[in-house]
Amino acid sequence: TAVSILVDASGSMMACDGRELSRCETACRCAAMLALALDEIPGIYTQVTFFPGRDAEFEVAKTFRQRARQRGPFFDQKPRGSTPLAQALWSVAASNLPVARHICFVITDGIPDSVEQTRRAIGVLKSAGVELVGIGIKSDFIKNLIPDSDIVESHTQLPELTFDRLLRWFEKRQRELDRVA
Repeated sequence: TAVSILVDASGSMMACDGRELSRCETACRCAAMLALALDEIPGIYTQVTFFPGRDAEFEVAKTFRQRARQRGPFFDQKPRGSTPLAQALWSVAASNLPVARHICFVITDGIPDSVEQTRRAIGVLKSAGVELVGIGIKSDFIKNLIPDSDIVESHTQLPELTFDRLLRWFEKRQRELDRVA
């Protein structure tokens, strides 16, 4: 199983909601938490991508072959620029991995730069069998793109929701396996 985690690092993720951590810092921690947890499960490979990147439209912080523990500094992203979600999704589509299952988590707080290109990329991913899961921060726009999305009112809810999503994913998979058996 491959798990792609796409994290919005756009300028709007600088917002703090009156808390000590910004949306971006919280999202970075959630991405690191997911990558660290999934690294410990045999047969699951994760990749974490931030959009925008420091020098490009997206930046891969951890590839499928790398260990999250070795990539810690790359999870320390600062908010910048716009929201090139489509480009990050196209990078997932281009990965063309020989896996039985591929799940893509998208953590964002807004509207992508190009809604049309984002919809196209999502269509290609769905056609390839990639399961998409969205997590919106104070914005439900992600539900327009990825119906299987949850919305949090504050970025401080991200860690709990991310963990809950991971548990639901495992439970769903177990139910599928039980039906086959």
